[in-house]
Amino acid sequence: MKKADRRLRASDPEAQELSEQLSKLKLHSSVPSSTSFRSPDAVAMQVNGFAVHDEHALFEPRPTGGSRSERVWDTYSDNLDAAEAMSEAVLKAFSDN
Repeated sequence: MKKADRRLRASDPEAQELSEQLSKLKLHSSVPSSTSFRSPDAVAMQVNGFAVHDEHALFEPRPTGGSRSERVWDTYSDNLDAAEAMSEAVLKAFSDN
């Protein structure tokens, strides 16, 4: 798994693209505040939260990672193939609806 050498910023292309992709998923019948829900800022904050659980992070993470991110980290941090398979399954499930 790629180790973070710096904090993801909302202005980074990766955060912009992931925000756009997540916003397209039909997960909710109504979307909360469109300015913060799945925004590049919110995406960057969630992604950076995983660094709290990464003992090899190359930057000092802010303590934003909660118990859900810890469970995800513990499950997938050493198994990129499983993480990729799970993300593809989730994307397929929501794009079919």
